[in-house]
Parts: sequence; C-alpha cells; structure tokens
Amino acid sequence: LGGFVDAEFRITERLVVGAGARYDNYQIPSKVWEAKTDQVSPRASVVFHAIPELLTLRTNYGRAFRAPTLAELAINQQMYAATLLGNPGLRAETLDTVEAAVDFWPLDRRVRLTGTGFYNRARNFINQELLFGSTSQFKNLGDARVAGFEAEAAAQVPSINSSFDVAYQFLDAQALPVGGGAGYPLDYAPTHRVYLRGRTNIGKFAFVELYGLFVGARYDPGFVVDENAGTTTRVKLPSYITATARVGFNVHERVAVSLLG
Repeated sequence: LGGFVDAEFRITERLVVGAGARYDNYQIPSKVWEAKTDQVSPRASVVFHAIPELLTLRTNYGRAFRAPTLAELAINQQMYAATLLGNPGLRAETLDTVEAAVDFWPLDRRVRLTGTGFYNRARNFINQELLFGSTSQFKNLGDARVAGFEAEAAAQVPSINSSFDVAYQFLDAQALPVGGGAGYPLDYAPTHRVYLRGRTNIGKFAFVELYGLFVGARYDPGFVVDENAGTTTRVKLPSYITATARVGFNVHERVAVSLLG
C-alpha cells in the first residue's frame, strides 16, 4: 500500500520550490520479514532562473529505498554444491542524495552547458556473505558514499543540420564496512566516464549518428589469492571504449530503416 503527495510553488517569476513525499507499506508477514518497516521517501528542490533563458541554478534532495525481495528474505536452496539462505532480519536499502547544478544556455540557446555536483549516501547494502563451507546467506553488509561531479555540453548547429553532446563524469565511490573503518572502492564504480554523441541530417531522407563511450577502470567483487605470499588482492577490471555508428533512411513518412555498426 502506498501514496504520495507533491507540490510546487512559484515564489517569484524566477524562483520555484518543490517538495513531496511518498509512503510505502509492505504487506509481508513478520514471519517472513522480521525487520519489516514502512518507508517514507521525501524530496525537495529549488530552481532559480538567475538570468531568464540564459542561466539557471538548481538544487535538490531526495531519498529512495529498495525493500528486500522474497528470495533475499526466505530462499533456502541448494544449487549444485552450494547452499543459499535467506534472512528474515534484513533491513531495506536506502539512498539519500543531494545535488546542485548550473545550466547555461548561450548563443540563443543553441548551446547548453551544465555542471552538476552530487553526494549520495547508501545504507544497508544487501549482498551474499559466505558463512561456512559452501553455504552463503543474504545480509546487510555495510554502507556506501558516492561523491562526484558531471560536466555536460550540448550544441545544435543549424548551418550543417547537426547536433552534438559530450559528458564527463567523475566518481569517488567508497564502500563503508559494517562497524566503521577505512572505506574501499565500491564494486563496478568507475572513477572516470566520458560519453560522446553526434547526429547530422542529410537532407530530409537520411541521417547519421555516432556514439562513443569510455568507462575507466573499476573493481570486481572477486579477489585474486596468492597462495605463496598468503595474500589476496581485489580484481581490477581494465577500462574500455565502445563506438557505435548508425545510418538511417526515411523511406516513407512513417517508416525509417537504419543500419547499426
């Protein structure tokens, strides 16, 4: 069962504030979910059009959650030689996020420049923990802190009937163990990420799109064991690049055909 309320108030022509909240109640028996809790997810935002049609400042806060699945709560299954157990004492994962951004629209709004800084705090991550032998159980295994920023630029060039987008993201993502202590890099969270896109229309009948993505090095949950030294090190995945090109043709008013490589 759930519901939400949302409101927006324009204080002046340039200043707009918003707020809202969502309530969720899970109808799961306490025998299945002993730590069952209702969840309230608030949000708030402020948007200030410092220079109308040119410069906008905005900031917002929000909270989200993920309730444990029935499998995480109650599974009791042997798969080949391994056994996986649920945990009725799991707590819901939660995420609090704060961000502030600046949007700048020069050259008659044909160019958009955006800078965004953000801070996220996640709590009660649910994951599998090895208990003994080949038996694992779902548990709340700590928190995470993610801070970073993102810079974006987008442009429309009418003279060549084209548009371009580029974005760069920096992440400082740290997993925080239960009981405190030094953090360590969060699984699968790259420090650097770059995205590129370009599109041009060739007359009214064809178009070409190019996409590029760079994802920096990140860590896998696994470990490499050095039996001789008796040490373990985390598996570090290398960075990678993907490139995609698309050529399309408008063969009819309502039909387009494209080739993707």
